[in-house]
Amino acid sequence: MKNKTICSAFWKHANIRSDNRIFPCCRFKYPVGKFNGDVGEILHTPVYQELRRKALAGEEIAGCKKCYEEEKTAGATKPFRTKEILAPSTRLEFNATYNCKDVNLEFLEVGFDNICNLMCVMCSPEWSNKWGQKLHPDLPPKQLIKDTDSLENIPDTISTVLFLGGEPLMTTRHIKFLEKFKNLHQLKVIYNTNGTYKINDKVKSLLDKCKEVFFYISVDGIGEVNDRVREGSNWKDVTYFINQVRQYGYKYQITSSIHNENIRDLPNLYNWVIENDHDWRVTLVTYPEKFQIRHSTPNTKKIIQKFLLDNDVPLRKNILESLDI
Repeated sequence: MKNKTICSAFWKHANIRSDNRIFPCCRFKYPVGKFNGDVGEILHTPVYQELRRKALAGEEIAGCKKCYEEEKTAGATKPFRTKEILAPSTRLEFNATYNCKDVNLEFLEVGFDNICNLMCVMCSPEWSNKWGQKLHPDLPPKQLIKDTDSLENIPDTISTVLFLGGEPLMTTRHIKFLEKFKNLHQLKVIYNTNGTYKINDKVKSLLDKCKEVFFYISVDGIGEVNDRVREGSNWKDVTYFINQVRQYGYKYQITSSIHNENIRDLPNLYNWVIENDHDWRVTLVTYPEKFQIRHSTPNTKKIIQKFLLDNDVPLRKNILESLDI
């Protein structure tokens, strides 16, 4: 796949978000349709057909701008404490995994709602109804997709399901959806979670029928820092959840969003990862703009600069550049 605009997501992937919006992937800039409950129909809509035509013709697609920009940077990156080599963009990661020979939904990302128990400082009403209640008290805070019972025509070609939020473990919608699959033993299930909810017996019983279970666990600071930047979270609950995941033998990765409210705690986060032998991935918050780390105090910048030069932290080069010293 040498074409510079082709992306197998247009052949194999869909992202359904609250308020019934459909995106080709999580990075795509705008929705490409409204979800009507028919899962199998998504990839066959005229909009998806047009995206495939443009991709095959080598035409740039406006919604893919983020991947195009990332691919202009040099080389692939290596996530800390893993042997995995990431492609420079999500587009190239998709192309390394899926082909464009036929149209079959294989990877489905679904965020049933924006229901969440936290108000992380850099989040928004789109991902947390708590923020919706605070910022827009005159509007309905909860944004849902179709009722789980009404979802139909789920293709047996789906091999991976990723549950987004809000916080997917807060409700039973993920359970009801998984119960619709006839091939759980062939299904990889992934959760994006804030790690504040325990895995109960019913959830565990269902997950144990799946081929593989994986958790992306958001940890943006240790102890008090976690509780401050992820308002509503409790560090004891997060560590309990991580230990529970390890005890059950599920795979996981710690994911940290670095911004000017937690950058000072990066050394403590790094040491915690080392001490507990966690798989770790780091991202930089760029929006809202006020949370960019370039807005950190001069003293904090100097401390973090020295720390990064002395330690092998993921995205070290990017973080150093973003400090804008």
